[in-house]
Amino acid sequence: MIPRENPLEVTRIQGVCSGRSSAGNVVMRSCESTPPVFKAVSTARASLRGLLIVVLAFGACCSTTLLAQAPALPLVAFEKSVQNLVERNQGAIVSIARVRPSATEMIVGPDQRVTRLDPLDPDFVPNEFASGILIRGANPQEPVVLTCYHAVRNGQRYGQPVKGDQSRLFVTFAGRKGCWATVFAADPRSDLAVLALDSGALRSGDMNLTPLELGRADEMTKGQFVLLLGNPYAIARDGSASVTMGMISNMTRRPPPDPLVARDDSRKAKPTIHYFGTLWQVDARLSLGMSGAAAINLNGELVGMGSSLAALDGYEKSSGFVVPFDAGVRRIVESLIRGEEVEYGFLGVSLNRAPVVIPRAIEGYPRVLYGTQVEMAYPYSPAWNGRIEPGDIVLEIGGVRILQGDDLMREVGLKAPGTVVPFKVLRGQQELQLSVRLGKWPVDWEDQIVASGARRSALRGLTVDYSTGRWKLLPQPIRFLPGVLVTEIVAESAGSRAGLHVGDFITEVNGQPVGTPAEFTTLVTAAAGKLKLTLADGRQVTVEAE
Repeated sequence: MIPRENPLEVTRIQGVCSGRSSAGNVVMRSCESTPPVFKAVSTARASLRGLLIVVLAFGACCSTTLLAQAPALPLVAFEKSVQNLVERNQGAIVSIARVRPSATEMIVGPDQRVTRLDPLDPDFVPNEFASGILIRGANPQEPVVLTCYHAVRNGQRYGQPVKGDQSRLFVTFAGRKGCWATVFAADPRSDLAVLALDSGALRSGDMNLTPLELGRADEMTKGQFVLLLGNPYAIARDGSASVTMGMISNMTRRPPPDPLVARDDSRKAKPTIHYFGTLWQVDARLSLGMSGAAAINLNGELVGMGSSLAALDGYEKSSGFVVPFDAGVRRIVESLIRGEEVEYGFLGVSLNRAPVVIPRAIEGYPRVLYGTQVEMAYPYSPAWNGRIEPGDIVLEIGGVRILQGDDLMREVGLKAPGTVVPFKVLRGQQELQLSVRLGKWPVDWEDQIVASGARRSALRGLTVDYSTGRWKLLPQPIRFLPGVLVTEIVAESAGSRAGLHVGDFITEVNGQPVGTPAEFTTLVTAAAGKLKLTLADGRQVTVEAE
């Protein structure tokens, strides 16, 4: 319903009323009584009144114009700042084409095939597109591309030829130049991957690449705005990234679980860390091709990366998800830049998913309590070693309030193994402060992890990991053992000759207990001669010096 206009709209401006009649004429009149000085001489009064009306009418017109312009000035300045941000950052946004070898040939007639392998050809149509962000690599002279793992899954790996049904990856830059790339490191649990660009193309020097620095999303809050730069289709065709703006509608969001997977099987129903609530929800729809888009705050900082997880059925189509570059995600990205396997914190508990209800009143706590209750702390798990007991209600981890079990999984998972984390728990009617050294989340998708560099060097032919580090090497039924786990043995090495095997658990080195790979490295490096190793099954093994 449209409101009716007043026949005379009046505005008070410094003692003068101005208005517009229904005929559209501007009407000016004084809102104050006539000053006494004008009553002295009627002729002078009339002259002065006429002059005053002219002056005030001119002033009112100027004031009205300024009032109309004033609200627009901040918007113009804001618009200009957005344009500057786009100009500074759009050159670091790239398009990634996933090209299957079978799609590089076109049949044009009997016994005639035309090979079209040039992704810069305007007629070239790749199998799939994604966006990516140029960031600094381990070598500052060689930038790398950060993108979503699902966008480059099964892509050619760094230092290896194309195998089987693997796809080749072509990266197109802002100037419509491009080069081939390979998966340098990839982590399915965070859905992040880093691509290495063809070294020959980088050495040519004509790419003029300007990577972005990782920003800090830790201080971002709901209600702040981010620019999203992506659209791989446009980048591939004309080199220009598209930009949209969205407000952070909410934080610690999660994508909908797969309805075909049982909810009690968390390892399958929640295959990435994001299902525990790591994402920002923004009020900008991100299509499937916007996976890997850059999220820039109004200070020009790269604070996150777009994900197309919201394009799945079951979520608002007008919303998008952003992976924020907070401390936990920055740690993951830094591991990938070094080419290492990403490691996640692990506690080793089973949780009661029901709301926490206190059986009787406890001073300072509501009956229905926030937090999550521990059903079991597995023997020799980090929780067991940290004195967490069944029935404990976890209230806080590292100062972060825990509202439900997913919060606990998120806060523990985003921290590195070996980190000592303060826990606030309620045991009975007593609030306790505990310190727990986290273990490593058991990896159960080794074939999907891409790591071009080794996180740990082999010592005497042995590469070890946290005792919880590999799901397939844990004893069945699942239980946790002390010590470190042997994950690799170099053939014909001292460790191999000593009769050690992949899957052995080492609990002592020369009589000293060992619980982490770092402790194992320290003890072995300090030993000049033979090593006497004690295994979890009671065996004693002597490893000669190399």
